[in-house]
Amino acid sequence: MNVVALRNVSFAYNGARIVDDLSFGVEAGAFVGLVGPNGAGKTTILRLMQGLLRPSSGNVELEERDLASFHRNEIALRIAGVWQRPPLAFGFTAKELVLLGRTPHLGLMKWETPHDHEIAEEVMRQTETLHLAERTAMQMSAGELQRVFIASALAQRSRILLLDEPTSFLDLRQAARLSKIIGDLMRCGMTIVCASHDLALIRRHASKVIVIRSGRLHYEGSPDDALERARLAEAFGMQQEDWYHEE
Repeated sequence: MNVVALRNVSFAYNGARIVDDLSFGVEAGAFVGLVGPNGAGKTTILRLMQGLLRPSSGNVELEERDLASFHRNEIALRIAGVWQRPPLAFGFTAKELVLLGRTPHLGLMKWETPHDHEIAEEVMRQTETLHLAERTAMQMSAGELQRVFIASALAQRSRILLLDEPTSFLDLRQAARLSKIIGDLMRCGMTIVCASHDLALIRRHASKVIVIRSGRLHYEGSPDDALERARLAEAFGMQQEDWYHEE
C-alpha cells in the first residue's frame, strides 16, 4: 500500500511552474530517493508531501486520503521532516529544539512529561548530540545543528520521515553515522523519502529512485537503473565523458 502518493501534482509560484504533473507513490517501509539537479523541484516535492505547500492542481494522498483533509497535528503525528534550510532557532538550546519534536504529542497548554524528556535524550544519544544539550543554536556548527534537527524529527516518532539533503553539513564520520541510523530506522519499518546529491547514500538504502528534471518525472526505477551514468548525465544536462574528470 502507498502511504504517500502524488497524483498529477503541479505547483506554481509567481507564475513559474516548479512541479509539473508529477505522479508517484511511496510504499510503507520503503526508502525512496529523490535525485535531480539543483532547482529541479525536489525540496518543493517534499514540502508538498508534508502539506507545507498546497498543489496548484492534482492532489497528495496520505494513507489513501487527501492530505488536505488532515488537521495539521494529524499530519505531524505521521510525517516528520528535516530540511536543508531549517527555521531559525537562535535562542533555543539543542535539548529544547529536540523537545519541539514532541509537540504533536502534547495536549493544549501541556508541558513535556518525563517520558518526553526520555525520548529526547534517547534520540540525542542516537545522533551523538547529547553533549550539545545546553548549547544554543548560535553556539553550534552547521553540522551539529543539522544533527540536532535530525534528532528533533526522530523525537516526533512519526512513521514517515522526509529528508532534504541530510548529509549536506555533515563530515564523513557523521554522514556514516546517519547512514547507520537510516538503516536502523528502516529495520523498524520507517518509511523514508530522501532528496539528496549523496548518491552513495541513495544507492545503499533506496528501494526506488525518482529522478526529477525541471519539475517533471524523468525516470522511476531501481537504484541500479535510475542511477545509471547515461541516465543521470541526461537528467543533469551533462555529457557522459564529463561525468568523471580524470587527469
